[in-house]
Amino acid sequence: MPYLLLPVLMLWFSFTTVAAAVPQVAVSIKPLYDLTTVVMHGVAQPVLIIPPRQSPHSFSLKPSMMKQISQAKLLIWVGGGLEQTLEKVVQQVSEANRLTVMEIEGLKRLPVRENADWGVEEHDKHHQHDAHEEHPEPTEHQHAHHAHDQHEGMDPHIWLSPDNAIRIVNEISRKLSRLDPANQAVYADNAKAFGANIEQQIPRWHKILEGVKDKPYLVLHDAYAYLEDFFSLSSRGAVLSGNSHLSSIKRVKQLRSQLQQQQIRCVFAEPQFDQRTLHTLTENSRVKIATLDPLGSTVDGTDAYQQLLEDLIRELRNCLQ
Repeated sequence: MPYLLLPVLMLWFSFTTVAAAVPQVAVSIKPLYDLTTVVMHGVAQPVLIIPPRQSPHSFSLKPSMMKQISQAKLLIWVGGGLEQTLEKVVQQVSEANRLTVMEIEGLKRLPVRENADWGVEEHDKHHQHDAHEEHPEPTEHQHAHHAHDQHEGMDPHIWLSPDNAIRIVNEISRKLSRLDPANQAVYADNAKAFGANIEQQIPRWHKILEGVKDKPYLVLHDAYAYLEDFFSLSSRGAVLSGNSHLSSIKRVKQLRSQLQQQQIRCVFAEPQFDQRTLHTLTENSRVKIATLDPLGSTVDGTDAYQQLLEDLIRELRNCLQ
């Protein structure tokens, strides 16, 4: 009997030793969690800090979140003012044990748009940029003090560019390989396969959006600049400015005038925000309301990021066509 148990015990000990060596990874928001899951597929599962149905702009840091962060060997977050509640906590994590996605070298960054009403002039100016033009890096001051709803710094919703997503996955792979060299080949292979898959999907996504790229629409809040820039879409503005709400009758009148003058076809809600604002805005009009989810809160698995973009693209096409 002891001889029969010995191989089993040795196998169990080997497994637990390898499992213990894999670093625990905590990720701030769902899209980054999905990208990290891709890299770690076949090795381990990361931990998500902010629930997917909760906006990263306004979440409250709970003790359970603090525990996840303290136990993690690697913390991955966006930075740039997106997860403001995490900023003080992140500063306590060493650079070797954190990845601030906004600081990844070569990532395309777009400046935060000046106001909530971009209009035709702002839209045309925005799309004069070359599709692969690099924008100025955020300064150290902006990294330290930028808030998402202030008129400074870079737009932190960087994951909605397919090119950025590939760069993010590659950087996660490199970071994990340094912390866990035993699984370096797995991380690299997973990242390479992800990049190839995304590159294969891009022409198909462009084709889905053919015929609606010039159709004007409004979004609930300004989260889609990277998607709009990549696919040359025609968003005309955001209903909400930063984390604010429709605070005046004047603002409602301005938006209703914009709906009419710019022939807005659709206004897009989000599951993380109250949608009553949009029903008030579009009341007695022919403007349609649809829903975009920039966090992909309802999709799971190793293809969750692809499904996130697929859902956004199809929702845009279906409402605008």
